[in-house]
Amino acid sequence: MQPTNLECWKTATFNTTSCVWEITGTQVIDVINIELSICNEDTLILEPNTSIQNPQYQWITAEQTSSIEIENSGTYSVEVTDGCALEITNFTVTSNVTPIIASVESVNHSIIITTSTQANYQYSLDGINYQNDNIFTNMPNGLYSAYVRSLECNVEITQQHLHFYIPQFFTPNGDGVNDYFALNDLEYFNSSKVIIFNRFGKLLFATKNRSVRWDGTLNGHLLPTADYWYLITIEGIEFKGHFTLKR
Repeated sequence: MQPTNLECWKTATFNTTSCVWEITGTQVIDVINIELSICNEDTLILEPNTSIQNPQYQWITAEQTSSIEIENSGTYSVEVTDGCALEITNFTVTSNVTPIIASVESVNHSIIITTSTQANYQYSLDGINYQNDNIFTNMPNGLYSAYVRSLECNVEITQQHLHFYIPQFFTPNGDGVNDYFALNDLEYFNSSKVIIFNRFGKLLFATKNRSVRWDGTLNGHLLPTADYWYLITIEGIEFKGHFTLKR
């Protein structure tokens, strides 16, 4: 008589020498690992892709349904069986990080957006045109809105930034490129004053509370190639330095 209580993966063979039933066989367990991510305040449906016919489900969360809905990151597993075959699916769910802007800086003509979180982000200065690089080069002075959006989640954050760059040189030769010593964003400040003078201290140009487009002339006369000095005061803060006029 064949022994009873055999599992479906076991085989019983009668040993005529020892006159006992020898039980052999090991249950085959398929283990499937799946990595997913979830966005803040979203839900995610977990559902194993099984080849088992007429499957029965047992989740680590105690549900016995073919799928579950989750709101939090973590590790979730489910056993799927037909009473014989067994599959175990492990879901590792990570949380997508909401972007946080750490700083928006002006470095020469460039604007650099830095985040304190790391993930797949895109960056923009107008909320329309996005790029993967967080550095925007050759940007004119002005008031910008820096945007950061997540590629995984429908999340976008923004921060205003006043891009203020003092040119190091200008070339007033009429070619349409760098023809002016230009400061185009001063109207965004409550108070500003710009003074330009030569190396002997002679006043050449002065303006208050408005943008600057100096063409390198004094009383209609062209000034020569040389270094010129500036004193820029914005809301009580002084910027001193020099630039070069090139002809």
